[in-house]
Amino acid sequence: MQKWNGETAAHLLNRGAFGSTAGEIEAARKKGLVAMVHELVDVNTDAANVPPPAWAHPRNIPFAPNEWKSKQRRIGAKIFRKKRAKFT
Repeated sequence: MQKWNGETAAHLLNRGAFGSTAGEIEAARKKGLVAMVHELVDVNTDAANVPPPAWAHPRNIPFAPNEWKSKQRRIGAKIFRKKRAKFT
């Protein structure tokens, strides 16, 4: 079994997280391998407390879904006619 030291703690943090500072490496070394792995892979710690980003909230859509579809069809047909005209 590989020994647990600052070098292996740094390696774990580089592979399992986004790197680390010297203080984080030292704290990881003190916690031990098993505790650090649990901390890195336990999604229940902070993931549930993170609010969704502002862009994830729906806004008022200017057109109803059917209006979007008809607009897409009109635009698509216009593009198709332009491309067809190049080959005829």
